[in-house]
Amino acid sequence: FNGYTVGLTLGFVPQGVLAFSTDSLLVYGNFSFEPSILFSDNGGQSWKLVYHQPFNPSAGTNPGIIDLKISGDGVTGVAVQHEGIIRTSDRGQHWSAVLSAPGHKFEKTSWPAGSFCYASGGPDIYKSTDGGLHWTDISFHPDSGNEDFKNIFFTNTNTGYCSEAVTSAIYRTTDG
Repeated sequence: FNGYTVGLTLGFVPQGVLAFSTDSLLVYGNFSFEPSILFSDNGGQSWKLVYHQPFNPSAGTNPGIIDLKISGDGVTGVAVQHEGIIRTSDRGQHWSAVLSAPGHKFEKTSWPAGSFCYASGGPDIYKSTDGGLHWTDISFHPDSGNEDFKNIFFTNTNTGYCSEAVTSAIYRTTDG
């Protein structure tokens, strides 16, 4: 497990997969509700644990790493978990926390172009203009902060869409 102590009670539960090529893969999810990312350099024949965070009982039931995106350069990436955002700058071999937000519940990311990326979940929408190093809260609150933004997708750095679960609304922006 690459030096990490993981909870093996429930095994690994994948949330998604990202393929760099037919050989190099990242799979993200959780080991017993502990956010985790695995890497394979042989088409999934064997795996190495490259990110793991111990269980946080105050986070509630945590599906682990929920979404992961790699930029167009194929090197830099961001991933979201309920309580924060992590980042890699070496094709997913090493990860570090760039935004810690206890009590939040990030769910999705979007990386439309260049160094612009976005993350959403709960009442929060965040934007980064430097490849995920720093994040700015760009949330808007049409429902007085009771929003539950689920999915986010930007077609370019300015035009994006976000779904909101409480009112079943879809929001659009044309100015980032």
